[in-house]
Amino acid sequence: MFRSTPFFRRSVLAASLALAGASASQAQTSPSAAARSTPAAMQSALGIDIASGPLAQTLNAIATQAGLVASMDPALLAGRQAPAISARLTVEQALQQALRGSGLALAITASGAISVQPAAASSATPADAAAEAAAAISLPTTVVRDSYAGATTEHSQSYTTRAVSIGKTEQALREIPQSISVLTRQQIEDQNATTLADSMRYVTGMRTKPTGTGIVNIEARGFLMGNYLIDGLPAKGGQGIWGNTLMDVGLYDRVEIWRGPTGLLEGAGEPSGTINLVRKRAHADFLVQSATVLGSWGQRRQELDVTGALNASGTLRGRLVGIYDDRDSFVDEVYLRRNTVYGTLEYDFSPSTTLSIGATEQRGSSLSFAGLPLLADGRNPDLDRSTFLGSIHGKKEDYAQRYFAELEHQLDGGGKFKLSANQFLRGTEFDRYWSNSYLNPVSREVTILGTHQKSRERDRGVDAYLSLPMDWNGLEQTLIVGANYQTYQGGQVQGSPTSFQQNADQPDHVLLMPPQRIGTLPKTRVTNHGVYAHARIKPVQPLTVLVGGRLAWWETQDPEQPANDQSIRAKFVPSLGLVYDLNTQLSVYASANKVFAPQTDTVVSGAFLPARTGNQLEMGIKGEFMDKRLNAHLAVFRIQDENRAVTDPLNEGFSLPSGVVCSQGFEAEVSGKLTPQWDMTAGYAYTDTRHVSGSVDTEGQPFNSSFPRHNFSLWTKYRFAAEPLRRLWIGGGMQAYSSNATTYGNTTWRQGGYAVYALQAGYEINRHLQATVTVNNLFDRTYFDRLAGGRYRQTYYGDPRNITVALRAAF
Repeated sequence: MFRSTPFFRRSVLAASLALAGASASQAQTSPSAAARSTPAAMQSALGIDIASGPLAQTLNAIATQAGLVASMDPALLAGRQAPAISARLTVEQALQQALRGSGLALAITASGAISVQPAAASSATPADAAAEAAAAISLPTTVVRDSYAGATTEHSQSYTTRAVSIGKTEQALREIPQSISVLTRQQIEDQNATTLADSMRYVTGMRTKPTGTGIVNIEARGFLMGNYLIDGLPAKGGQGIWGNTLMDVGLYDRVEIWRGPTGLLEGAGEPSGTINLVRKRAHADFLVQSATVLGSWGQRRQELDVTGALNASGTLRGRLVGIYDDRDSFVDEVYLRRNTVYGTLEYDFSPSTTLSIGATEQRGSSLSFAGLPLLADGRNPDLDRSTFLGSIHGKKEDYAQRYFAELEHQLDGGGKFKLSANQFLRGTEFDRYWSNSYLNPVSREVTILGTHQKSRERDRGVDAYLSLPMDWNGLEQTLIVGANYQTYQGGQVQGSPTSFQQNADQPDHVLLMPPQRIGTLPKTRVTNHGVYAHARIKPVQPLTVLVGGRLAWWETQDPEQPANDQSIRAKFVPSLGLVYDLNTQLSVYASANKVFAPQTDTVVSGAFLPARTGNQLEMGIKGEFMDKRLNAHLAVFRIQDENRAVTDPLNEGFSLPSGVVCSQGFEAEVSGKLTPQWDMTAGYAYTDTRHVSGSVDTEGQPFNSSFPRHNFSLWTKYRFAAEPLRRLWIGGGMQAYSSNATTYGNTTWRQGGYAVYALQAGYEINRHLQATVTVNNLFDRTYFDRLAGGRYRQTYYGDPRNITVALRAAF
């Protein structure tokens, strides 16, 4: 069994304080000239994201955000413009950048207010002026680049990003002919998201379905997300007793969601898309962050995050994150505990070559709950939301360990070589108790099965690619070539079940099965490797042609049953896209991608079914507004998934490759700043899934009737700009779904459409500390988060009304 200890939690705190001490010591031994000559408030760090505009407006915005008083002569500022600023900077650095090229110099009045004066009238000495000029010249390379630039969202205070990294190189959303959403660090914190499932609640077109305590399946466009990416390297996801229990998003800068086939990124995979979790990086700027979150049902969460330079030059940087999460549930008896430690080091061998290494250790403990059963006559469970069916002896222990290394080299001319390696281990062990019959409407009894289960899974991956920009006819072209190798090994095993009877209205939770002996863990190994190439070609200025493909090899090996081995060699998975710029803000696109998903089902002869194939066609329009602080897109798509396994009607236990499924619909999304004070992300998705061909009883029927046809999500935040409410903001969210259903045999269970609302208020206590209060399910709507994952279990109520209080600090 895997058990967390007080020593583990003390180690997190001790290691974090050690890194904080090292970074603080470095900061104290090499203070900048600006720090020695300006008030302390000028050296506080801010996440600045201001569009280009009138200089007076920009200076006032920086002063307001820093809590300083500005005393300016309007005549000096009249007609002057400031550039866009988007980086994490000290107050002084932000003001200096705003004044660059204006002919004005920063000054501090006798009362301590910030002011400006003509540069020629500055009282600074020649040495000071030279130092200031040098600082201004070096700012873009030493401060902006290191301080969370590019695709990084941390400290941007934004609900969108200027670029994403899911397609290997960093690209603006408008440059990718695919539907992509980004959950930024600010959204994660504002929504109090802690798990991968939490992070999907307000993402366009996504649907989460619990399968056990802390385990959630994620779907898009009607299909299950089969794999995840962690910093671009695949990790097996989908269903299972491990699932994504320990994927704590406190470790990540952002979550990038790509909807539609991703064969170019992953090789074999579902047509739904993929989720890329991008970890927090080590930075030279010293920063300590913490968060304390308290909530309903005993929620207690503590985060500590420290980063900074570990040598005088800043070429060696470190980061350490520790998280302790402890919560009960609105369901009787159920609880979930998690401990997480993440550490990383980065070293610059030269200004163009960086090595990054790190590790994550996670452990969890929970009481397993497999959901509620349906009633045989088509009625949904009529039990109280707090009903727990199972046993208090169904304790589950989880562990996960990840080790990674990355070497990145910037080439002359803007090219890049990157080599990444990753190992991801995880496992579980527990006594599992689950309902295994319909709920009897008369006796109110249900059959409970108990068995001992354990699992172990291991993902290993290596990826290397070279990005080469080229110039042709004055237009930039880009070629990416690479190769990757991924293996997955493991699975789960369980003992023989023990049967119990439990009354659903007055359940006996002290069920105890006799000791069990179970077999050895599976040694099945799946290997997926290949080579890939991708080119961005601009034949003329407004048009970009994206063409690429992956030559894939896939095989599975079972040393205990060699007859189950299968392989697919040199399968070509192409990708094609077009992007046409209508103007500097809008572009239209079209793309075609192939589906490639091997299967392990067999036909009556014993041969494996051919891999599922198919394609997706997608067209859309994308826009960037307000100096790229607001992104929007509209997409229409059609996915054809062929060779799906269907039951052989003449041979029980075997399948036929005759299933064809079609998913089609459209999506619309807007995310970012509507005004300097108003942030919002909102999305609508319409999805229709159908069995085009297959068995007689399914043809023409919905493929995934539990996936809602209509899905709308919204999260918004408004920060007041004027006194006395300047430090206050309000926000909230909405999730709305149309009706959904599930069918077994001739019986269908349905749930009508519903909407759930959240309301939030926040207050900035000072420049280091802020607090929020969030009420989720504001109107206490009763609904099912999942309706009948299986007829006998996996029906879960959604959370009743609950409150979360969060206190976040940064120093």
